Amino acid sequence: MLFDGSACDDGCGVGILLVSPRGATYSFSIRMATPCTNNLVEYEAVRKGMELLLEAGAEVVEIFGDSKLVISQLTEEYKCESELLFPIWMQCRELMSQFMYINFHWIRRTLNSEANDLAQMASGYKETADGVTVEVQFREPGDWRADIFNYLKDLARGGTQKDKTQSYEVCSDRGRHVLQDFGRTAA
Repeated sequence: MLFDGSACDDGCGVGILLVSPRGATYSFSIRMATPCTNNLVEYEAVRKGMELLLEAGAEVVEIFGDSKLVISQLTEEYKCESELLFPIWMQCRELMSQFMYINFHWIRRTLNSEANDLAQMASGYKETADGVTVEVQFREPGDWRADIFNYLKDLARGGTQKDKTQSYEVCSDRGRHVLQDFGRTAA
């Protein structure tokens, strides 16, 4: 998984790129409902990415990001002393404990450009490409993303889809899907 966050005057967003063991990639661009700092949005990106991986049934993961602070705090190379970041650091540590194996890698920003682009689209810093269609979808049983999660979980055994209802904007561009989470829960 590659992750990045973007905070600007227009809003905050996260970019997540999931890569399956067979090399299939799934891109997520999620707009945050509330404003946050650069470091907080980076934490939100890694947290949401780990949630997606757990939902997909992943047990062994490698996580790459260009935030030296977030990577170093999650690996406990640095201590998280910020009152603002500590609660989400704790959430991330709890999510990390649910994986059989998890490893974090800091990478240069130039190697994280796709996750960065997704985050910037979600925050409003970068415009979506011309020709991208946007529609609102709700995650329900029979969700179109079930096949993606089942594939990530295990092609041979299929996998089960969890019933979660969440509001997303879905942008489709040449077979890639971009999700924007507006923090609304459908009834």
